Amino acid sequence: MIGRLIAGRYRLEALLGRGGMGTVYRARHVGLDEMVAVKILHDELRTDPSYVDRFEREARAAARLHHPCTVRVTDFGQDADGLLYFVMELADGRDLARVIHADWPLSPERIARIIVQMLSALAVAHEAGIIHRDLKPENVMIVVGVDDDGKPVDMVKVCDFGIAKDTRADRARGARPTTVGSVFGTPEYMSPEQGRSKPLDARSDLYSVGVIMYELLTGRLPFDADGAVDLVMKHVLEDPVPPSNIGPVNALLETVCLKALAKNPSDRYQSAREMQAVLRGLAGTQTVTPVKAKRAASDAVPLPSRVPTQQATVTNVPAPREETPSRLGRAVRVALIVTMACMTGAVGLRAVRTEPNAASGSIRAAEPGAPPPRDEPPPTPTAPATAEGRTRTIPPSTTGHVAHPVAATPTSTSASTSTSTSTSTPTSTPTPTSTPTSTSTPTVAVVDSPPPFDPSRGSVRIGGISVEGALSRDVAGAVGRALGRIAACYQDDLRASGVAKRGSGSLRIETDAAGVIVRARVNVGFAPSIARCIERAVQGQRVAGVDTGEASATIALAFDVR
Repeated sequence: MIGRLIAGRYRLEALLGRGGMGTVYRARHVGLDEMVAVKILHDELRTDPSYVDRFEREARAAARLHHPCTVRVTDFGQDADGLLYFVMELADGRDLARVIHADWPLSPERIARIIVQMLSALAVAHEAGIIHRDLKPENVMIVVGVDDDGKPVDMVKVCDFGIAKDTRADRARGARPTTVGSVFGTPEYMSPEQGRSKPLDARSDLYSVGVIMYELLTGRLPFDADGAVDLVMKHVLEDPVPPSNIGPVNALLETVCLKALAKNPSDRYQSAREMQAVLRGLAGTQTVTPVKAKRAASDAVPLPSRVPTQQATVTNVPAPREETPSRLGRAVRVALIVTMACMTGAVGLRAVRTEPNAASGSIRAAEPGAPPPRDEPPPTPTAPATAEGRTRTIPPSTTGHVAHPVAATPTSTSASTSTSTSTSTPTSTPTPTSTPTSTSTPTVAVVDSPPPFDPSRGSVRIGGISVEGALSRDVAGAVGRALGRIAACYQDDLRASGVAKRGSGSLRIETDAAGVIVRARVNVGFAPSIARCIERAVQGQRVAGVDTGEASATIALAFDVR
């Protein structure tokens, strides 16, 4: 298609992107010498009336919207050979998905400015009776502009109204509501009512904005699942983990995000302008002037690994219900800790209260009425570990807060008690010591537990690469830019499971003609739940040097935690 003249005036010069319904090219209006974008319906869809109707609806809906933050459609038609196309302004920038990949974490002010502009475009669309229904980062272009002070800022362009619902046009022609069971959209960003094929209004788009906000705040989506149906059901049934439980976030942005993600539409903001008003103070109100965007050098910047904050307390947002999975998971862990403490008491510890060790996060037993613990050197081990547990000695204490055996006895010279030493005279019948003046060193059996590990130390390395249609170093560079998010997927799984799982996996990628990774398949046998997360982290990255054809590659990945 490159070089073809469309409608006698638009010459196609380069491929910009390919979607499920059409392909977008950069083109030149030969009469005006102006650069535009031309979207062409896929050849195989021309005979499908439903796709033709959707394509025309996208063109008409976008043409009706006159706002700086929407992509303006200027022409629509059919070429002599039946090719369907429409022409729109060229948004010279990056889509929001690539911005998140390359620039995350974003400052609160930048997030607010992006969301406020999105809401401005949506407010105009909603007031015109148009519901987008497929809002996602790939459908939001970020163009470089300058503010009143001449500083570069983001200018948002909402695009791709391919499955938009024009409620006014439907009513005018007496169209019936969408058939129950027909679901359009992207599962990761669907509102609960959209996933259940319920009637939609503007608040459905606001839920999708909430999902995008969550991704801007945390670098990940609120829900993850192996299949589309499971993912939609999570949107319908589950509450998201508050962003502040994942990392430090702005309290106002978190509050707005969680309200937009409410399951019941009546609990969300009731209009885009209402939601926008809450964020205006943080975003600022300066005028933005578009400028020609340069190629972003930040595409090569890897994402940092996200380290969870020590505090799991959420501020300025409603507390989650007691039955949420996160609370339930903590309750189960506490119950297991208490059970282990009781078991430990049965083999020699009087464990009636647990106190957290601030340095290591572990739990140890303490005597009733004991004073608060002080920092002391760790016990000195005197015997090797056994199959049942480790044996160690606890030195005599004068502080009264170290756990003691039920009956501390001086050790005898018999072989059965040779694991501890005493200066007292051995006797044939051990007698419990009634005073703390004994110099004996009692022996305590401690039940083994899994060795502690830090999930944030989980890392991923690239191994061997088998590639077709590109260079190995270019594939390694594209995957390397996503390694931060791949490692975050691995770290999240380590935190959820509490087990230091290590192993290897493989990543299969395929690119389009522009080198953009459009398909990714991951096989991680030891942790299959992270496959979908890694696939999303890789998709959208660009493999350099793939300019005239498609490429594919298989990459070995090594997962380790130190």
